[in-house]
This record gives sequence, structure tokens and C-alpha cells, in this order.
Amino acid sequence: MTLRDSRTRVINFEHNHLEQFSVTSNFVMPDEIVGIMKKYGAVYVKKHKEWTASLHKYKEAAVEIANFCRTRGIEIDLIPEFVFDLIEQRVPFTDPTKTKVVDYDYNQDAENKPSLS
Repeated sequence: MTLRDSRTRVINFEHNHLEQFSVTSNFVMPDEIVGIMKKYGAVYVKKHKEWTASLHKYKEAAVEIANFCRTRGIEIDLIPEFVFDLIEQRVPFTDPTKTKVVDYDYNQDAENKPSLS
């Protein structure tokens, strides 16, 4: 997270669903950025005030928007790389395709917490 002046114009990319990303801004989004998002099949979600598109188009859209923003002094917050790492690498004990080595139900741990009383 970066501290910025409140007047700094920022375009923010977020991973908001397994297969989607969204783009928001803290100012009126320029028509050029809207055009780039539409080019990659984005849809405007009025309720959330964001443009949403397929995650498969993220890199291309991010590069184009970053190039546009760089020349106009607009800051850009991209999706952190670790998010993509988490998508590719399953978190242990959450992957249903893995065979259990130990026949133990980890869901019961929350109910069987030790108590000092």
C-alpha cells in the first residue's frame, strides 16, 4: 500500500472473482480507458461503479491502460503477482483433488478446541 496525496488520480485493478478482474478509479475515467476496457469485452457494473472483464484479458488490458496512464501522470495499482500464484497453487487442505494421507477430518478442529477451564 502506498500513501498518496488525496488529489492523486489512480486507476485500480482488482481480482474480484476466480475468472474476472475489475477496474475502478477515484476520478471520472477517461474515454480512452473506457474504450480499452470495451475492446477487451468489459462490462460496466453500475452497482459497484466498476468495469469487469475476463481474467484471461488482464495482461493485455493492463499493459494498454498502463501505457496510457504513464503519459498522463495517472497512477496505476495492478493486481499483485502473488494473487496469480495463489490461483495456480492450491492451498493445502483445500484441494479436493488431493488424496488424504491421514484419515483425519480437519473441519472438526474448529469444534474441538482445547480449553483451560
